[in-house]
Amino acid sequence: MHPISACLYIPDFAAAALQREERRLPRPPLVVFTGKAPNSAVHAASASARDGGIREGMTLAEARMRFAAHSKLSPASKPAPALRVHERDEAAEAQARRETLEMALTVSPRIEDAQPGLLMADLAGLRDPHAAARQLANGADRLGLPGNVAVSLNRFAAECAARTQS
Repeated sequence: MHPISACLYIPDFAAAALQREERRLPRPPLVVFTGKAPNSAVHAASASARDGGIREGMTLAEARMRFAAHSKLSPASKPAPALRVHERDEAAEAQARRETLEMALTVSPRIEDAQPGLLMADLAGLRDPHAAARQLANGADRLGLPGNVAVSLNRFAAECAARTQS
């Protein structure tokens, strides 16, 4: 039996945990921050906020300015959505993490909850490991936490592939 690993990676897990109830697409841009003003810093940002120039670690003031400047540069064919700013909600993250782990355990009994938004699954011995990987992706989508799944004979390669998918 050859080792085979799958990795489920949910980008910007803190933002995804807060947006999971929003089923409409595209989801509005969201920034999750920590700290008190004027030292508030971006902890996570949704994909649409990252497209607006926002990066983890920048101050909240800089994030707002960059997003506003980027919105002015975008085509005028449609109005830019407003940037939503939300303080980090560790309880929402913990709940989303628990639900993700419970879902993953229905796919394989050998799951490692490596960090928020990153699960490693040992799929060795399963009849169809690629079908199990699809179940991980579909399960995450059902939870409102869309993520990237990659399968490899090597755990590190699976994680790298999942993290670099767009």
